[in-house]
Amino acid sequence: MSTVKPDIRQGVILDHLMEVGYADLSTLAKLCGVSQMTIHRDLDALDDAGLLRKVRGGATVEASSHFESNVRYRERVAASEKAAIGEAAAALIEPGMSVMLDDGSTVGAVLPHLIARAP
Repeated sequence: MSTVKPDIRQGVILDHLMEVGYADLSTLAKLCGVSQMTIHRDLDALDDAGLLRKVRGGATVEASSHFESNVRYRERVAASEKAAIGEAAAALIEPGMSVMLDDGSTVGAVLPHLIARAP
């Protein structure tokens, strides 16, 4: 039986998935030093909370048509491309313009460039 509390262990699982996108049960069990059954229960809890998607043999944080991935993960995917898009989009905005932005990870790359464009 593991002495690591479930919330800490689940944090380790999420951090690992944010780095790699997908991990299988045996990898997660070794990472946490617990049984695969314990990992199953952790993945069930995290899936129920909407923090990951449990799939056959493991779990993923990659988005699908049935699962919206975590924003921390989405910000890391294609980060250099998003930064270039953000810079190009900000260049189209003139001081004094009103701009509406949504909460997408690509749109978030515009924000650092807007400060320099403010009147």
